[in-house]
Amino acid sequence: MDNETYGLLRSTVRRFVNERLIPAEDQVEREDAVPEDIVADMRDMGLFGLTVPEAYGGLGLNVQEEAGIIQELCRAALAFRSVIGTTVGIGSQGISTFIRPSLQWQPTDELDMILRYEYFDGEADSPAAQSHTNGSGVPGAFVNFDRDSHKFSQDETGYSDGDAHFLSFELNWNVGDEGTITNIFGYRESTIDARLDVDAQPIWLFHAPAWVESEQYSNELRYNTVIADRANVTTGVYYFTNEIENHERRELLGVATGNVAPAAQLDGGGLYEVETYAAFGAVDFDLSDTWVLTAGLRYTYEEKEAHIASLSKNINNPCNIVEPSASEPVCDFDFVDSDDWSSWSPKLGVTWLMSEDTRLYAHWTRGYRSGGYNLRNTSFDPADTPGPFDEEQVDNYEVGYKASFGRGRLNAALFYNQIEDMQRELNLPSQGAGSVQLVRNTADATILGFEVDGSYALTDNLFMMASIGWLDPQYDEVFFDLNGDGVIDGDDENLDLPRAAELTYSLSLNHSLEIGSWGYLDSRVSYSYRDESAYTDDNLGYILEQERLDAGLDLHTNDGHWIFSLYGRNLTDEVLHGADAQLPDDIGGVPTGGTFAPLSKGRIYGAEVTFNF
Repeated sequence: MDNETYGLLRSTVRRFVNERLIPAEDQVEREDAVPEDIVADMRDMGLFGLTVPEAYGGLGLNVQEEAGIIQELCRAALAFRSVIGTTVGIGSQGISTFIRPSLQWQPTDELDMILRYEYFDGEADSPAAQSHTNGSGVPGAFVNFDRDSHKFSQDETGYSDGDAHFLSFELNWNVGDEGTITNIFGYRESTIDARLDVDAQPIWLFHAPAWVESEQYSNELRYNTVIADRANVTTGVYYFTNEIENHERRELLGVATGNVAPAAQLDGGGLYEVETYAAFGAVDFDLSDTWVLTAGLRYTYEEKEAHIASLSKNINNPCNIVEPSASEPVCDFDFVDSDDWSSWSPKLGVTWLMSEDTRLYAHWTRGYRSGGYNLRNTSFDPADTPGPFDEEQVDNYEVGYKASFGRGRLNAALFYNQIEDMQRELNLPSQGAGSVQLVRNTADATILGFEVDGSYALTDNLFMMASIGWLDPQYDEVFFDLNGDGVIDGDDENLDLPRAAELTYSLSLNHSLEIGSWGYLDSRVSYSYRDESAYTDDNLGYILEQERLDAGLDLHTNDGHWIFSLYGRNLTDEVLHGADAQLPDDIGGVPTGGTFAPLSKGRIYGAEVTFNF
């Protein structure tokens, strides 16, 4: 193979890795398999026969050429391997460490076992929260900043420390022509210790420590087989259990004691036990060579039990549910209850295989968000009980198109969602507790929308990706006073659904340039837009529209070990708030106002050196 042809081949493989393999990392990790469409593309490119002569369908590479192509493919393999690393968080100062080893054993041709372990440990400051004039027109009492700025001032740095252990064991047993039996066991244990400056002021008005511990087990057993070469059938059962210990504290008005201690301390939280059983079945039936019918059904039964200590009933009565001590014993539980829910979740769809690379599909699915209890019971109103709130039902209707063509691909979908008994956590200002969290079934709603994404190789070295999404969310019926005016009427129905931006779109370009025998340079630039959207259900809190520009250069050495990077993030210096919680006019008579609006960082320039072992 001549040098020009080989260089073109290597560039093509590199583009394939960037465009197809690396973006599929999450799916590969989740399914432990490369998606079928990617495997088909690799086959068509001849990547399963690098040294096989071209006359027999391979690429006919010599040993040196083969090594170069394998090096490109290994860039994707590095994305899929077990990882040990350290990263610095963006948005707050901190460091996180994660370890993800895995062990695979295949004692026979029919039996395959995979053991995966993941450990995470993170330490970070609490969010840099801004106080700006809230939706009621009340500014922060002591400092107040322009919403469209990166300015903030707070007296409590706070922290957010956590760790998690995750273990999974997957067994796949191929029983010949009868199909495959798969069992997946999972275990997860996590702890969180955090402290927030909620008032976002340079004095102590509202600080909030919290502790959470969780332990969960799950197991899924499923069987997959193909019947009469036409019906791909999967059946299975599932079990899940979760135990949560949660404690939240409100430390209010430390300014009144000279910052020695809070003038008022509220403690509460709860113990939560969840147990879930499910059985499911699904079939993809080939009606013909080009039409596939999909049908599925899942039955779920869930039990929940809650022991809750209301914060409003533990004022200046120190206690701790997660980390009790002699001076802070376990809180008394003023609410104890249990309930159960059951549901049937069907799916029905059809796919038309227009060609080997193009398909149209349509489906209907019904899903549920389980009912439950609110462990953050902060309201002083006896009518505001912690629950139970009911489950939420969502019916999704979708038609879509997927195609690969020559140098690109295109995906498009039109969807319509019907939501019944929408679950919402309502975050309301409170003069007695700082803020009150209620979980309620507030409304029925519908969401109409479409999304389109695609990619195209403009040249052998220049690759473009683009996407656009549009939503039209509307309330159909409201049965909670969302705007707090004392009545439920058309004013509530005319509110915007929270966190549902009407328009989003993005465009990015990636370029790869060979630098002789030394290496290659990848350059990238991306632009994205997101509409302004409501944050709170009463629409007093909202998130600004976003226009974000990122860019970067990555210099890779040909030995695959070194990557030298320069990058710029949020080059337009956009302001992004992670929330816009509304604070009360005063807490215990002390003026407060404003918002708790955590800020993301503004414009960032950086350099990074990576070494791969």
